[in-house]
Amino acid sequence: MLPGQLGIGVFSPPLDARGNSVRGIRVCDALSRHCDLHLFNRPSVGNSAIRLTSTAAELSSNRVRTAEESQVLQAFGNRIRIYQLQGDLTFASTEAVVRDVIERVNDIQHLILDLKRVLTINESACRLFCEVLRKFSALDKTVVFTHAERLPLLRQYLRTKLGGRWQELFRSLDDNDLALEWCENRVLETALAHRGDGEIVQRSQYELLEKFTPEEIELLAALLRRKTYEQGEVIINAGDDAGEMFFLARGSVSVFIPLEAGGRKRLATFSAGMIFGEMAIIDRAPRSAMIVADSSVECDALSVEDFDRLGTIHPGIKIKLLESLSRCLCRRLRAANRKLSVFD
Repeated sequence: MLPGQLGIGVFSPPLDARGNSVRGIRVCDALSRHCDLHLFNRPSVGNSAIRLTSTAAELSSNRVRTAEESQVLQAFGNRIRIYQLQGDLTFASTEAVVRDVIERVNDIQHLILDLKRVLTINESACRLFCEVLRKFSALDKTVVFTHAERLPLLRQYLRTKLGGRWQELFRSLDDNDLALEWCENRVLETALAHRGDGEIVQRSQYELLEKFTPEEIELLAALLRRKTYEQGEVIINAGDDAGEMFFLARGSVSVFIPLEAGGRKRLATFSAGMIFGEMAIIDRAPRSAMIVADSSVECDALSVEDFDRLGTIHPGIKIKLLESLSRCLCRRLRAANRKLSVFD
C-alpha cells in the first residue's frame, strides 16, 4: 500500500518464513523499481497534475483565420485538446493524466501536452508518456509537447525508447501558440483540401471589402498601390510612423513584439485576404510592433492621405470601409475574449 497513490494485492505460493508470497514480493519489487514507487515518495497533497484542459474550439492560435477557416475550426476544433500540466510528474500524478486522455481518446485527433508549469518529472512518468505516444501513433493520432526543453529527462528517455521512431513520434514546439497553429493547420488541410498556397487573392475577396460592390471596389482600387516583399523582409518596424494600411493579396505576415529577456513574441499571423497595419487609419500613432513577411508577399497599400481623401471624393466608400474595419476589429476582440475566458 502506498498512501495517496495506490494499493496492490498479490497471491502466489510458495510463502517465505514470514508468510509472504515469494513471487508476490518479487513482483512488487519489480513494480517499485519500474514505476519509481516507494513508501516515502508521497505525492503533492491536493494538487492535480492537470491545471487546465481545453480544446481548439475554445482556445485558438494567434494566426488570424479567414471566415471559412474559422468556421471549420469551430466545427472541428474540439478534435484538438490541450492539457496544461503542473507540479511534480510521478507515476501517480501522471497516471491520472494518462487515464483522462485515454478516456477521451476517441474524441481527440491532436493532443497538446503543455509542460511549462511542471516542476519535475521522473522516469515512471516518462514511461507513461512514451506509451501514450505509441498508442496515439497506432491510432493515426498525434501528440505535441510544448516547453519540453525544461525537462531533459523526458527527451532523453523518449529518444532511447523510441529509437528509430524518435523523429517521427516526438514533436516538440516552443509554446502553445505554435503547437495550436500546427494542429489547426492539420485540421484545415483535411477539411479544406481545395485550398492552394501562394495564390493571389482578388480584391473582391479581401475581408474588408466583402460587402462592397464591384463599382465601389474599382473606385477604391485607384487609390491602392501594389507592393511586394521577400520572405523575412521587415514590412513595418516598431516606432515607424503610421503611414498606411495593407490589404494582403498573397502570402502571410506575422506581427512580433520584442521581449525584455531577448527574442520576440508572435502576436498574430495574417493570411491572404486579410488586412494589417489598420491601426494607422484609426489612431495615427507610431507603430507598436514589427511586421515581417513569412513568405513572398504581395499587398495593396492604402495611405493615410488617400484614406482621408476618400471623405471628399467618395464619402460613402469611406463610411463603408470604416464600418467593415469596425466589424473586423470586433471579430478579433471576441476571439481574444474567448482565449482569455479559458485562462480565467
